[in-house]
Amino acid sequence: MRSFRVPVTLVSVLALLSSASAQFVQSGSQFVEGPLSLEVVDLDQDGDRDVLLGARSGVSVLWNQDGQGDLSAPELLVATEVTAHAVDVNGDGAPDLVCSQEMNGGIRWYRNLGMFGLGPAQTIDGWNAASKIRSADVDLDGDLDLILALENNSIVVMANTDGNGTFGPMEVIAAQAGITDLACSDLNGDGNVDVHWSSASAGQVHAAHGTGTGGFASPQVLSPIGHGVMADLNGDGASDLALADPLSGAVSWRKALQGNFGPALPIDLPGVSCDRLLATDLGKDGGLDLLVALDGGDELAWYENTNAQGEYGPKQLLATGWGGIDLLAVGDLNGDGDAEVFAASGASQSLFWFENLAVTNDRIVGRVFNDLNGDGEFNGLDHGLYNIPVHVAGLGTTWTNHSGVYQLAAPAGTHQVTLSTPSGWAVNGPSTRSASVAAPSFTALDQDFPMTTTTIQGNLDVELTSSPLRCDQQVPYWLTVTNTGNQVSDVWVTLQLDPHSTFVSASPQPDTVIAGSPAWSIPALQPTHHRVIDLEVHLPDWQYMGVLLSDQASAQASVQGYPLGTFLGQLQQVLTCSYDPNDKRVSPAGQGSEGLVAVGTSLEYTVRFQNTGSAPAWDVRIIDLLDQQLDPASVRV
Repeated sequence: MRSFRVPVTLVSVLALLSSASAQFVQSGSQFVEGPLSLEVVDLDQDGDRDVLLGARSGVSVLWNQDGQGDLSAPELLVATEVTAHAVDVNGDGAPDLVCSQEMNGGIRWYRNLGMFGLGPAQTIDGWNAASKIRSADVDLDGDLDLILALENNSIVVMANTDGNGTFGPMEVIAAQAGITDLACSDLNGDGNVDVHWSSASAGQVHAAHGTGTGGFASPQVLSPIGHGVMADLNGDGASDLALADPLSGAVSWRKALQGNFGPALPIDLPGVSCDRLLATDLGKDGGLDLLVALDGGDELAWYENTNAQGEYGPKQLLATGWGGIDLLAVGDLNGDGDAEVFAASGASQSLFWFENLAVTNDRIVGRVFNDLNGDGEFNGLDHGLYNIPVHVAGLGTTWTNHSGVYQLAAPAGTHQVTLSTPSGWAVNGPSTRSASVAAPSFTALDQDFPMTTTTIQGNLDVELTSSPLRCDQQVPYWLTVTNTGNQVSDVWVTLQLDPHSTFVSASPQPDTVIAGSPAWSIPALQPTHHRVIDLEVHLPDWQYMGVLLSDQASAQASVQGYPLGTFLGQLQQVLTCSYDPNDKRVSPAGQGSEGLVAVGTSLEYTVRFQNTGSAPAWDVRIIDLLDQQLDPASVRV
């Protein structure tokens, strides 16, 4: 199994009580092969939320073992299903399980018999397969119906006809939708359930308004471009539209007007494609923030709704270096009232979760950031500085996360907080702060250090590493580019492998591959931040055993079109192989060059194997071809 290096988010929180602001620490991860569905829900009805996961290997649950977010290893619920949704199908107050197989394998539901023990499968549909499963009372009869995105790209509704899990036929809401996201809510305030989705094939956002009797009006195009979600972003009670343009990477929102939407209000232009978008209150301040997965930059980030009225702050990173995020979910895992973040990546074959520190106690919390406009406040295009040491006298040293946020547990009292200023930077204010941890929150918040540059420093660190080399094998490589200067830089990085090695694949995919050399564009790489490219390389065979393989990565950096230079990273390793010269001897040897023996003579063969290579032999398989004139029934080993 390949290993993946994922940057660990350390910690954070910015405001409590009346103005909490979420920050996150990665608190766990789990290997998962091909994640397809993800929900955070109380399955066993013990008062805390568990994690329901659908994947190629089946439907599993990670139990919340202590109510504080200590998740168990995955427990397989149903091995034959791949997509799952928890919903009370039969109206008994307990969540049941609706599941689907792949490849038109059918859709079924499993009754919750108590403590989430499941009854036998009950078929809903035997001919289709659903990639996404949602539930809502579409016909307003008091039970929950199913809204399904099928693998044939249509969206359908199935009515729960008796409130006990008997479903009617599929009614098509939209054909050939090709969706990436599917949601149900009342968009126009008429009390009926509406359905809205983003279309991967058309790159559009659509909605179909419910009639309240189980039917839907014809779908409407809400936005001709982008992925989107519908939610009340400005607190006026109407559903606005948050958008991410997959081409330009622009993130924006449009205010709901009477029967239409206003012009796009820009939030950010990250310069890379945004493939997942989720509106949720991360800061516990009543405003809907935006959680985004930026596939082009392999980033998980969020934008804070700073005034709960649609005014969004700068991009804040949770993690970088993933090969694409397929699923996002949120839910309060530890019972403190704020929502944790969950992300699943098929490319990384992993599920990650991040603790939300919007509500916390007994801590000193602050941010170290690039104060681009020099006003001493984190706003505009400012961004956090990563991995900067902050020292608290008597308590120790901590380091900032990708958002520039640091935190350290601290008892009540007054503490001296000091920043270790990196070269090329100066603190826009005092480099030592006095932090008071006292009632009522016992948390010292906003202990910020705004930073400005003293001299222009353009520099990149380029590192190329790999797993141990094996001849004639496909081996993981990692290419890491870190902005060690103090300027936001656009980077073009090229990998030149040894002539005997062959590039196979990479995540993210290269922008170009010329003569076997892949190259990537990394726009707007912030100071102190890095990007990791995962690669697969096929190595030469045993004939090159002992040869020194030389690989080189070169990164060209520029600021607003002005070149800063070319920076190199080299990797030189000796190719190791297992090598198996062998021979075969026979007794008696026979006479003459042909080894003649009398008819009926028993022959004893000895096959010898010796590894004279420079690496262990993982699998040894010996094939002995016997002459057809020998009697196979007489063979003894």
